[in-house]
Amino acid sequence: LREFHVPGCKMVRFSHGGHMFAAINKAVVQVYSSYSTQAQASVLKGHQGQVTNLTWSQNDLRLATCSAAGEVFEWKMDTMTRDHARDS
Repeated sequence: LREFHVPGCKMVRFSHGGHMFAAINKAVVQVYSSYSTQAQASVLKGHQGQVTNLTWSQNDLRLATCSAAGEVFEWKMDTMTRDHARDS
């Protein structure tokens, strides 16, 4: 069992495999590794408004996020980058 301190966290979602989780912190999403000693894997930035929800793809290779500003982004978890071709 491990503890993670995520200030300002409003929501957490674990990947289907349980090896990662994503935490909403205002306009950014912090992605963490559940198993490794590297606590924070990445910070996903790009939303202009407060991130309000997120969901993992069934295979955990992508993460979709949406904001109060109406933005919906899809992130590639292998590179921790936004998939601009799939942004709405």
